[in-house]
Amino acid sequence: MKPRELLTPKEAADYLGITAEALAERHQQGTGPNYVPITKTITRYLVEDLDEWQNT
Repeated sequence: MKPRELLTPKEAADYLGITAEALAERHQQGTGPNYVPITKTITRYLVEDLDEWQNT
């Protein structure tokens, strides 16, 4: 089984074609893609979650 790749917020924003600031804003508003909390201040994003969010 292949491990799922976790993207940093900057990488996730680049993948989505938006700024990291826009992604952070959506995250804070609760309207962004699902994320994986690593610590209280560190989050990561799965590509499949980004694709799902972008296609909704």
